[in-house]
Amino acid sequence: MCVPKKINQSFHDEQCMVSIQRVSQSLMTFNLLFSLKLECEKLASEKIEIQRHYVMVSIESAVKKLILLCMQCSQMTNSGNKLCAI
Repeated sequence: MCVPKKINQSFHDEQCMVSIQRVSQSLMTFNLLFSLKLECEKLASEKIEIQRHYVMVSIESAVKKLILLCMQCSQMTNSGNKLCAI
């Protein structure tokens, strides 16, 4: 049975449109996933920077406390207290 050429062309055009829509949806999904990947990398980088800052602040705090303890110990040693003498 012969199918008129117009019907075949119409079916072909419809299939092309469906394929184009699928490709378009796939591209949008890919772009969304890529944006999410970039955001995750940015957050991971910020997390590392925050952790570094926390470590530095902790070290600075520990050093300040150690200096204060040494100063107190030095003052106590100068006043004759043998408890702090090393």
